[in-house]
Amino acid sequence: MQEMKLDIAGDYLLMAATLLEIKSRMLLPKKEVTFEEEFYEEGEDPRESLIQQLVEYKQFQEAAKALKTMEEERGLYFTKPATDLEELQQAIPLAPGEVSAADLIAALQKMYQKLQKKKPLQARMEQEQYTVDQTMTWIMEKLDNLPHDSDQRLPFTDFFEVQTKAQIVNTFLAMLELVKERKINFSQESTYGDIYILRNMGVLANE
Repeated sequence: MQEMKLDIAGDYLLMAATLLEIKSRMLLPKKEVTFEEEFYEEGEDPRESLIQQLVEYKQFQEAAKALKTMEEERGLYFTKPATDLEELQQAIPLAPGEVSAADLIAALQKMYQKLQKKKPLQARMEQEQYTVDQTMTWIMEKLDNLPHDSDQRLPFTDFFEVQTKAQIVNTFLAMLELVKERKINFSQESTYGDIYILRNMGVLANE
């Protein structure tokens, strides 16, 4: 900051010296030569250089004022420590070679758009009816209640029928948490095909 102040002071002294030079030349007796001709003969007109310096000096002052205002406004905000997202950055343990994260997002978006066409989803703020933990229990119960003679899986979209936006997000988070805990898996028979949810049979055997 001290170095910047010295630079500004130096520029100011240079402009002041230029002004004094111009004034002294105007006061000195001289022959019938215009002021412009005298300076043009010697080179660049110092007045043009001075004007340019004044313009730049004014711009610098305005920029400094704007930065000070931004600094004062920024001081009115409180910041929170950075959240540790390392756990979220870890790969979700999906069934190897079956469904990718991109497939899940695409399926969620497709289902979301389909529900919007059937019935506009509620956008207002409302209290969630179920927590993520409760939704996890609900998902596992739906899978447990499947008939034994079935293929023991349910379509991904069966878990998102007639829900609000908050419930859709809540259900999707519950699914991801169950996958992380290795309690369920996602399966897909073909590329871009329907996605199914099934219990992790390895965990079921251990229970």
